[in-house]
Amino acid sequence: MGRALLITLLGFFAFAANAQQNGCNIKVQGRIADEHEAKPLPFATILIVELQRGATSEEDGAFILNDICPGSYTFRISHLGCETIEQQINIQKDTSLLFELEHHTELLELVQVQSTRLQPKSSAAEGSLRGAELDRLRGKTLGESLKAFTGLSTINTGANISKPVIHGLHSSRIQIMNHGVQQEGQEWGLEHAPEIDPFAANEIKVIKGVGAIAYGTGALGGVVLLDHTSLPSGQRYNGNVHLIGMSNGRQLISAVQFAERRNENFSYRIQGSYKKGGDLNAPDYQLTNTGATELNFSLGATYQQENWSSKLYLSRYDSETGILRGAHIGNLTDLEAAYAREEPFFTEDFSYEINNPRQKVSHYLARWEQELKTDHGRWVGDLSYQLNQRQEFDIRRGERNDIPAVDLNLQAFRNNIFWEHQPWGDWVGKIGWSGFYRQNRNDETGIRPLIPWYNNYGGSLFWTERWLREAFQLELGARYDVQHLQVKKFDQQNNLQEFNYNFTGLTLAAGLITQLNSELQFSSNLGYTFRPPNVSELFSEGLHHGSAAIEEGNIGLDTERGLKWINALIFQREGRWNIEVDAYVHLIDNYIYLRPQEENRLTIRGAFPVFAYTQTNARLYGLDVLAEFQLPGNFNLETKAAIVRARDLELDEPLFLMPADRVSAQLFYSLSGNRKMKDLRFGFGVSHIARQSRVPEGLDFVPPPAGYTLLNAEVSSNWLVGGQTLGVVLSVNNLVNVAYRDYLNRLRYFADNAGRNIELKLKYQFSK
Repeated sequence: MGRALLITLLGFFAFAANAQQNGCNIKVQGRIADEHEAKPLPFATILIVELQRGATSEEDGAFILNDICPGSYTFRISHLGCETIEQQINIQKDTSLLFELEHHTELLELVQVQSTRLQPKSSAAEGSLRGAELDRLRGKTLGESLKAFTGLSTINTGANISKPVIHGLHSSRIQIMNHGVQQEGQEWGLEHAPEIDPFAANEIKVIKGVGAIAYGTGALGGVVLLDHTSLPSGQRYNGNVHLIGMSNGRQLISAVQFAERRNENFSYRIQGSYKKGGDLNAPDYQLTNTGATELNFSLGATYQQENWSSKLYLSRYDSETGILRGAHIGNLTDLEAAYAREEPFFTEDFSYEINNPRQKVSHYLARWEQELKTDHGRWVGDLSYQLNQRQEFDIRRGERNDIPAVDLNLQAFRNNIFWEHQPWGDWVGKIGWSGFYRQNRNDETGIRPLIPWYNNYGGSLFWTERWLREAFQLELGARYDVQHLQVKKFDQQNNLQEFNYNFTGLTLAAGLITQLNSELQFSSNLGYTFRPPNVSELFSEGLHHGSAAIEEGNIGLDTERGLKWINALIFQREGRWNIEVDAYVHLIDNYIYLRPQEENRLTIRGAFPVFAYTQTNARLYGLDVLAEFQLPGNFNLETKAAIVRARDLELDEPLFLMPADRVSAQLFYSLSGNRKMKDLRFGFGVSHIARQSRVPEGLDFVPPPAGYTLLNAEVSSNWLVGGQTLGVVLSVNNLVNVAYRDYLNRLRYFADNAGRNIELKLKYQFSK
């Protein structure tokens, strides 16, 4: 395999040398202007995403890009105080373009940042993925895709289930906004991955601070935003088709997206994806029953007039995922033996079958938005509905094997309305309301429900203001939330019990961004927020089959309250380097976490480790570093590093289940290509995750695994096919097939992580 890969890479280099000689000489020039007043916008950034080449507009808004090859390109235009736009344009000859930006529309959170390779950001509190950067991650889960952000890691249950971790926090402390809607799923479990199709998003953003006032109490750790870009005004339609094959698990993934502008008022977008994968394999053995299937669909439509617009978004997510068979053990003796085994129990030959233990999840979402622009600003309101159906199947005898052990149905209704006012002097801002109602019902399974019947409803008011100056921004925001939680459950004697909780809390945030000079930017964000305990933390009772563990809730838990201060320094010299350093400290009172208990437990369903919810006062602090360098000879080097330190202040010991130190480096070599082939790029990467040595002594069932180093390689290019673009990416993850176990993988007690994976990705992109 290594010889074949070497021959392939040498062939690409030989072709690249010939392509480079042919060259390209198209000139793209144009002008950037304000959408309303047609005034030129100086110092706007124009980036061709596929080429990672850009320019800055002059005083009159003009720009020029030379030596461009024919093809279809994504142009990204950004300017301080304006909403960033993207347009896909087919370039076949010298072209003149006009881009119009709208001021002061991107105010969804207190600190707003745009992150692109080697481009300045407005704050280090946020980053984004889109265009070619996002395409290279297609086929991965949302959690795995988010690992591309500096300072983010994942907590996993095997290879198919992952959740984002931001500065050591995860699950219900991370707010996920799915196309403008707060994702309402059974997100409390560590093995409950977000029920979201990443193919439905053309852009993914992450806010690492607590300044996201508009997103509510779930944003204690940060916010993830997924959205799709609108159809460019100069196009009638565009679309793309993805085909992806992966060697590990013999996976096949396909996705299609089509957007059309029917007339000047109406446009729509339709999208779907399918995934089929079998058992994954570790370097030395098969991971039995780790296959997965997905079938997803979404539809968006927009009707727009001069001052009013209406948007509708519908989506459905369906998945079935197997849980490692070797994680479910029949007795205590075998469970202790499983901890010490190099190879898990129940290892069988490859199969596409998904047997028990497994989980089936369906998630439906509908959102209707109205927007009205007036002389004093704009009003935006929306209504949304979500239905999350989750079934978890345990290993049971006979016909009962087809009856789920957990059968949950969560319905959620939400409405939001806000007014975004026009500038009052140097101030722009937004004031709004958000209300929600959730209800969870359990279908009969013959087993005491892990999560009880509950109703949860509440509302909030928020207000944010931003003071804008040429090289300085000051941001202030406040939010007040009220929630009521009603729970009904049966005790061990089958007596009905009812519990009622009322939660109130205030969220405050302040931030500043200042341009110290032409190359140095500093930002600081200080926020205070809170998070009520969720139903799982209060009332979990029994086997959580997906994590192969028994979980016990605690009805006496108090509300978490956190104070976070994050500072960022960005040093950027155009065309040479970009260095970003984020430092933060986070103090959390009543921090809630799952703590391992001393003894394993034998039940009629097998033997399992036991975890109980508890809380303490905690301190977390850390550092995120991103450094990018443009090297001579078309080389680009990108390095990242992240450390988290977390302490239990009451027990004076490290916090359980925190990310280990990590560092990575990627070296890219790029060539522009010729008229048929462009954007040829070779990449080689190395990442090292250290052993997590900062753990409570004697608390865990097994010691933390050793650190590990992974190598990755990639080659990609875009081809001109009939005036449209075909993108090709060939990559190899875990190049030398290292056997390792990750500390944040809940199944590390039983098996290694998945081994080498070769990926071939094709993307055909078309427009008119």
